[in-house]
Amino acid sequence: MEIVHTVEREIDIPSWLVIENHLDLDHIPYAHKRCYKYASIITRYQRKDGYHIMLLELGAKPLTPLPIVFHYTMFHQFIPPNKIIHYSKAKNSKRWTKCEITFYKKNDGKTVEIHNHILNLPVILFPFKKWIIKIIRRWSDILWEEDSQIMKERYDFVKKGFKDGPHCGKWIFKDGKTKFVFGDNVKSDTHFYEKDDKRENRSSGNPWFFDSEIPPYNK
Repeated sequence: MEIVHTVEREIDIPSWLVIENHLDLDHIPYAHKRCYKYASIITRYQRKDGYHIMLLELGAKPLTPLPIVFHYTMFHQFIPPNKIIHYSKAKNSKRWTKCEITFYKKNDGKTVEIHNHILNLPVILFPFKKWIIKIIRRWSDILWEEDSQIMKERYDFVKKGFKDGPHCGKWIFKDGKTKFVFGDNVKSDTHFYEKDDKRENRSSGNPWFFDSEIPPYNK
């Protein structure tokens, strides 16, 4: 039995930063303690054209605040310029869950992301389909609320002239709050994704794609 759940979200943050936040999965153990018990990045690889993959081990808590943990392996890939697809499989399960996120930018500078969850479940769970969708939506809403706060704080730093991206510092959990601590000598006018006015090569010759390549939102 396949269950497809689609959520469309909008945020007043540039598309490059929204995508960057989805690729900075180092923040999961710090920012998403309600939804994850742990998250470990086993390996990652990035091509020059921006294609990026990660393999992770996760302890998800879909019924938070109940302390029920599901242990997952996740294959996470970013396909330039605007799509993330990841596959998750629970421990001792043969079934994979697919998640696809597509990003668009609006004329007013806001970002729209369309998030599709695709679950392949045993037929015996069909009577619980509505409850399963409600659990997915609630869990997804919590993550979005936490991510939105992070993205707004990171964008404030960027507007002040700081770089953004996991290479510029590290995540910490201090005094009950999640913070991103910037390293030394990180003040700059460039970002994890280089600005269009700084581009010297097309995407094939640069580590990351550029904001102008993200397609517009036409709905």
